[in-house]
Amino acid sequence: MNKLLYVVLAVFLSISVAVSANEEVKYQTFESDVQVIDVRTDAEWAEGHHPAAMHMPHTTILEGKGFADLDKNKPVVLYCRSGARAERAKDFLAAQGFTNVKNLGGISDLVITDKEKEKE
Repeated sequence: MNKLLYVVLAVFLSISVAVSANEEVKYQTFESDVQVIDVRTDAEWAEGHHPAAMHMPHTTILEGKGFADLDKNKPVVLYCRSGARAERAKDFLAAQGFTNVKNLGGISDLVITDKEKEKE
C-alpha cells in the first residue's frame, strides 16, 4: 500500500512540475543600474533564472573570484534557491567594499504571482 501511495505521489508531482515548467514565468523588474546576481549552482541556473541575472555561483564569490567586473557603487541584488547562499555572498561582497548589496531570498521570491499580474 505504501509503495502505491509513493508511486501515485511521484507521478502527480512530476506532472505538476511539467505543467509549471511550461508556463511562462514573469519576474519582477529592476532599474537598469541594478546588478542582479544568481548565486546558485550551474545546474540550478540551467533550470531557469531571472532574465536580467548574471550567473556567479556563491562558491566562486566566496573564493574571491568572478565579481571584478561589478561596480561596487551600484546596487547589487543576490538570490539563490532559499536565500541562505545569497546571504553568505552578500556578507562577503559587503566586506569587499560593495556599498549597496541586498539578499532578495530565493528565485521564487522574484516571481510575480497571478494576483500581482492582475494589478498591472
